[in-house]
Amino acid sequence: MTYFIHLNGSGPTPQSGYSRVSRYRNPGNGDIWVLWATELSQADVRASISGTLFMIGDDPDTDILAVYPDMIAQKRARIRAIGSIKLANVAGEYCAEERETWPQQQAEAEAYQATGDSGQCPLLSQFASARGISIDLLAAGILENVASFKESGGQVMGQMYALLDQVNAAKNLATAMDVEWS
Repeated sequence: MTYFIHLNGSGPTPQSGYSRVSRYRNPGNGDIWVLWATELSQADVRASISGTLFMIGDDPDTDILAVYPDMIAQKRARIRAIGSIKLANVAGEYCAEERETWPQQQAEAEAYQATGDSGQCPLLSQFASARGISIDLLAAGILENVASFKESGGQVMGQMYALLDQVNAAKNLATAMDVEWS
């Protein structure tokens, strides 16, 4: 088996007789490199494929990682980046500045529910007053949101960690590169 990396867009895409093994995006310049496998010899590959390509040899794990040692780290970074987007979607319409107050809102809501003392809740007191609602109602709503975010955020983070575990446990580079969010 011959393995080679081809710069996407530098020439025609390999067709019949070639199997795409994985794809790699260079975060530095955005280039997309595709790892291909074929039964053809290196000479036949060079004769039939134009564009920028690197012959890897017959041991893709060792040879590719020698050329691109950060491929696995970048795969993990991509999984985390998508996880971050999914967590932002869980947070919904709340802006970053508003989310920065969530720990304080939660602490005050829990303190209020435990004691009923609004004196321990300066932030919630201001919110409730400005909105014209009771602190009791506001605290209950905040704690419902906390529980909902923990559940949804926990699901996203659990999925992300499962994907990272799959990458770390992969027996070869191709399997690691095939791990994706569903």
